[in-house]
Amino acid sequence: MTSHRLPRLATILGASTAALLLTLTGCAGGAASSDDSSRIVLGADDGNEAHWTVLKQKLASEGIDLEVRTINDGVQLNQGVQDGELDVNLFQHLIYLSQFNVENNGTLVPVGATAVYPLALYSEQYTDVKDLPEGAKVAIPNNPTNLARGLLNL
Repeated sequence: MTSHRLPRLATILGASTAALLLTLTGCAGGAASSDDSSRIVLGADDGNEAHWTVLKQKLASEGIDLEVRTINDGVQLNQGVQDGELDVNLFQHLIYLSQFNVENNGTLVPVGATAVYPLALYSEQYTDVKDLPEGAKVAIPNNPTNLARGLLNL
């Protein structure tokens, strides 16, 4: 991805509140859109959500065509950027990105960030954590970023 597109994209993303997404990751010179500065291919784990329509409209007014691809696996999202199939992705915490780079000989770098939202607890039976009985079973995310957040929440 050419560097003159990154600041504009990061500004628009920050203003558009891409809900629950943590880090925008890119790789210099990504091949997804070659040298076409009017097209960005972005990978996300929620590509069908309404906020992407708003972002596409804002970018279109800037002369940029945004394609959002839904990919539900973080490694595939990062590998897509690393391989040049995506220009950027938007889904991860810096620790997850660092882990990917170490484990996959990656060279991805963060190029922007959005807000980090608190992780909540949900139950159909309990209204307060204090009500959980000794030995209660809970589900927590099975990825490095959100696993830590889930444990801290408990």
